[in-house]
Amino acid sequence: MIGSFGSIVFQTSDRKILTPRGIQQTTGSSWALHDIFGGKQKAEYTGQVLRTFSFDITLSAELGVRPRKTLEQLEKMAESREAYLLVIGGRPIGENPWRLVSLSETWDTVLNRGELVSAKASLNLEEYV
Repeated sequence: MIGSFGSIVFQTSDRKILTPRGIQQTTGSSWALHDIFGGKQKAEYTGQVLRTFSFDITLSAELGVRPRKTLEQLEKMAESREAYLLVIGGRPIGENPWRLVSLSETWDTVLNRGELVSAKASLNLEEYV
């Protein structure tokens, strides 16, 4: 097992391959600028911003993944009020759970009767405090 996000398990085995790709994390701080009469503005540190985390996954029936079922799970997660732990390599990422704030899907291969064989999903997560 590589890790998980809620009920989605990232893994590689002889029966199933589902791995995150292109992982990006953003963090930073927030600053307020105050005007000073006749001088330069002054910057004041006001705190940390919420971290964001994004990655892509490939969903392929040839790799043992049920693309439509997995996309339906992700859609429910994106539309819910829930936050989930993100675990990679047996360690949680960050101190807080994550919200799936947006999900983008690309359906690659659809067979004759509408069976989805392969798709890609891009997930954008935001820290939930």
